[in-house]
Amino acid sequence: MLEVVSVRITQKINDEKMLHFLVQDELKKYNAIHDMIRRQQYLVSRIAVKFLLGDTNLAVLNNQNGAPFIVGRNDINVSITHDNALVIVAISDKPVGIDFIHESNFNKLPRWFETNKNKVEKAASWGAMECVFKLENPELRNVFSSDISKVEQVDSDTWAISFTGNRFGAFATKLKDGILAVSTHME
Repeated sequence: MLEVVSVRITQKINDEKMLHFLVQDELKKYNAIHDMIRRQQYLVSRIAVKFLLGDTNLAVLNNQNGAPFIVGRNDINVSITHDNALVIVAISDKPVGIDFIHESNFNKLPRWFETNKNKVEKAASWGAMECVFKLENPELRNVFSSDISKVEQVDSDTWAISFTGNRFGAFATKLKDGILAVSTHME
């Protein structure tokens, strides 16, 4: 099972009306965030996870590595990505990682991540690599661009990215204003 939802924040959210969706530990974290955009991203991402699962009483916290998890629900994995006004959440019964790269950042990818790809395909590969970093498996934290074994264009807006050893893979797709990549373990 994999479910992904995106929420575009088009206006300032009236946080006070939405805060009742946060449980005490989430509210504590929310109040510690000083940047207003980050506060809204945090609030929207937690509400999105709860609505995807149909339970507004869940607590979506972060572990010591910063990865989100649902308290008391080891059967559900969560990944969150955001870029200014866009928040994207994925839930799965397997480890999952998602990443969004806004098109304004395509030319800002690290210089060491040089490939023979055009800027969109390069962003798709970078997003796939970021997804793998988000997977909760220490063995996967050492993935670098050299571990990408194949980038195959599936259609005009979608790429399948394979990594050395085929233990995991990713798909990346072009959205209106960027690239969304999703990765999980291959079985």
